[in-house]
Amino acid sequence: MKRNLLITAVALVFGLTLYLSAVAANSPDQGPGTRQGRAGAHPLLRLVRENMAAQTIAGLTNQPVDTIRKQLEEQHLPGVLSQYQIDRKAFADGMRTRFQSLLGQLSNDGYLTADQKNQILAQAEQRFQRRALMKGLIDKGVSDGTITPDQADTLKKRQ
Repeated sequence: MKRNLLITAVALVFGLTLYLSAVAANSPDQGPGTRQGRAGAHPLLRLVRENMAAQTIAGLTNQPVDTIRKQLEEQHLPGVLSQYQIDRKAFADGMRTRFQSLLGQLSNDGYLTADQKNQILAQAEQRFQRRALMKGLIDKGVSDGTITPDQADTLKKRQ
């Protein structure tokens, strides 16, 4: 039983890490659920990710969480962020804080060891830094004319 919970917790953390990476890179609007079928994500991961996003937006806008959840069901995340004029960096920082808090709770409850938690945080930070570096390089390439905006869009899209 504990092993199943540990596997679920690790899968949850991995899914959230992927989500944070996508948000940090300002990925194009892919819509809710597009990764779900491809990655075989468990419904628990999807719900936790959606709830974390709703809680983060609610915290940034002082709106009720249920209102934000309903809006996220009706439209894509980038649409809700632009509706409330939320900076993607502020959203990413809020999600990162919630992600770290969740890891702390999983560690405190014994689902993750301290070493596992630190390893996951290190991997998430490395992905975040890599995406930020790539975005900066792509933007610089467009601004100095080395690559076209279409080529930049190709590089920014997640495979």
